[in-house]
Amino acid sequence: MEGTSLQFINEKLLDCPDIIRKKVYIDNKYEAYFIYINGLVDNDLLQRDFIKPIVSMKLEELSNSHTILNLACFETTLIYDSMVAVESIMSGNSVFISDALNFVVSCNLSETEKRSIDEPSTEKNIRGPHIGFVEHLGTNLSILRGKIKNDRLKFKTVTLGVQTNQ
Repeated sequence: MEGTSLQFINEKLLDCPDIIRKKVYIDNKYEAYFIYINGLVDNDLLQRDFIKPIVSMKLEELSNSHTILNLACFETTLIYDSMVAVESIMSGNSVFISDALNFVVSCNLSETEKRSIDEPSTEKNIRGPHIGFVEHLGTNLSILRGKIKNDRLKFKTVTLGVQTNQ
């Protein structure tokens, strides 16, 4: 698929509650989104080095590739294909997309490991990764996304129970 399409990316990432889409407006009239996987991105870096500088720019500045590549983000790239943009998101990158631009901005803002996801002591594995799930659902989803980088992996949240709504 040539060019980038917000609609194409949204269709590929449908039914993915761990995918965050933050809507913003360029020049107060062009809809744009920051899209990333919750738990795989350092939120402080995302806000400080990616979202804040981009939302302060006008469309003319955002259209200039040199301005974008000067962002403080590590590994900033321009993507001109929607499928490559989806693959970038699935790899843990944050992207900025707008139909007003002819490219997607991708930035690596990976979260540093700060929790223990070691192998469970009661369930030893001989082969495969020695990683165990933890109590926090977002962490578990990010573990799966980190291992399975495919837009066809979908999650559905379901509320069970009447008393506790869990």
